[in-house]
Amino acid sequence: MPALAVCIASVLCAVPDAGAAAVATPDYQVKLRLSDAAVDAQGAPSPQFRSYFDVLSESGSEQAVYFDTADGMLANHGWTARLRHKDSAENYDITYKYRLPLGDNSLSKSTVEDGLDRARKQNFDSSDTNYDAQVNASFATSTLDFSNKKSAACVTSQCEIPSVDDAVAIVADLEPGKLKKATGTTLADVDLKMSRIVNQQTWRVEVGGIKTDLEVAKFGDQVWVEISEEDSSRKDAIRKRETLIAELEKVGLLEHEDAFKTGTVLASGWQQ
Repeated sequence: MPALAVCIASVLCAVPDAGAAAVATPDYQVKLRLSDAAVDAQGAPSPQFRSYFDVLSESGSEQAVYFDTADGMLANHGWTARLRHKDSAENYDITYKYRLPLGDNSLSKSTVEDGLDRARKQNFDSSDTNYDAQVNASFATSTLDFSNKKSAACVTSQCEIPSVDDAVAIVADLEPGKLKKATGTTLADVDLKMSRIVNQQTWRVEVGGIKTDLEVAKFGDQVWVEISEEDSSRKDAIRKRETLIAELEKVGLLEHEDAFKTGTVLASGWQQ
């Protein structure tokens, strides 16, 4: 009987905690920055880009602003906050994103699984359906992102980006609990700043047989050009990333840097 009890105990000890939530299931995004030579003076695909790749259609426009404190409270805790209005939409999109770096700029199964396990230990797992998980692979860095997406009614007749005071109030009012817990305060209790407006135009293009998005963003006097491709499959994301890098490198349009623009937008100055 004691031996049986020991046996039963050992089996029970080997069984994982039945109450533990599974890791999140991510989708994938490849983002690669292109040189300014990919667009013309109006921000449309340039003759040089068109000489190498097919431009299939113009697929939409949007405006966005980003938020943080002057000393980077959100960034220091791995978070970003964005308010966006897409062309013809009847409301604003507000996204709060938490970002974890992945090791070795890799999309390998083991690297992604390690990132998902680290995220689960921070309570970003399959049980929290308020967050969408996404592996984001750029040129030099890969990250695991968790986005909490909300919407708010427009506060202007044409649904323009609101004033600083109105936009900050919207973003502070919808702040998710995980962000409050991470910073130990609330957005309503800090001096939240708003970035310049980012105006973005998107074209559907084909690069190396891959139909993808060419995104051209303008903020201040800066132009930011990138390829953005989403996929549900890790293996397909790896293949597409390799193909896109090779094709863009071959024609001299690839920038050897990451296409994560939020930090650059925030560094370009605040609206008053």
